[in-house]
Amino acid sequence: MKKILAGLLFSAALLNAGLVNAIAMIVNEKPITLYDIDERMLSKGISKEKAVGEIIDEILFDQEIKKHGVGIDIFELNDYLEQVAAANGMELHTFKSVVKQQYGNFEIFEQETKKRLMKDKLTSKIIRGNLKIADDEDMKIYYDNNSNKYNIANKLEVIKYTSNSRKELQAVRANPMLRSKTIKQEAVTYTQKSLNPQMKYLLNETNEKKFTPIVRLGNSFAMLYIKKKSDIQMISFENAKNSIFEALMDDRKNKYLKEYFDKLKITADIEIVR
Repeated sequence: MKKILAGLLFSAALLNAGLVNAIAMIVNEKPITLYDIDERMLSKGISKEKAVGEIIDEILFDQEIKKHGVGIDIFELNDYLEQVAAANGMELHTFKSVVKQQYGNFEIFEQETKKRLMKDKLTSKIIRGNLKIADDEDMKIYYDNNSNKYNIANKLEVIKYTSNSRKELQAVRANPMLRSKTIKQEAVTYTQKSLNPQMKYLLNETNEKKFTPIVRLGNSFAMLYIKKKSDIQMISFENAKNSIFEALMDDRKNKYLKEYFDKLKITADIEIVR
């Protein structure tokens, strides 16, 4: 009897494993399993419908990348990263160090950057002159309607936390009320002029009432809590034009790509298996 029961349980386990790995749908001959969908739902905390939509979008994107022969090599990636580092007043190795503190793993940032560059390359191949180039009038309207994006605080009041242990600072981030004798706290006020490029990047990218990423400070670690940003000044339109142009063109590219892939979804061969 025990052998029969064990056999039934083993068979049920096999059936369950088979069901988890079962194909839920096929998109242009590319299968999507129930596991793929469940994993996406759990990892992102999203609905089944949204998870399926994201996976289909990724499959169609990858197929278009192959169709148009789009690729990004290591030299293109490094050139772009050097430009981003220079735009933030840093050498590439310093920029990598700052990003690593923010992401925990620089490879994650690299992969996201590579995907964005491939998206830009694909866009340039498929738009074929259909994208209207932003002119000064477009940029001025965008600037006026998004003035909050071009404000910068000349005065930043922060609480500086330093410790020999990264884990202790992570614990404070999770619970700001936590107190430890081995963590030093110091109230500091910075001005934009007093900041080096790395600190500017960290503080200007962090909102009020938030912690910056944890960074190495000599033999110890540091983290800043932004108490208040004041003496707010707006970056002039002329100084902001480059970033406005990029933001506008990114918006237009994203809108065009969405319409393009919406059409691909309509014409895609999608077979619902279960």
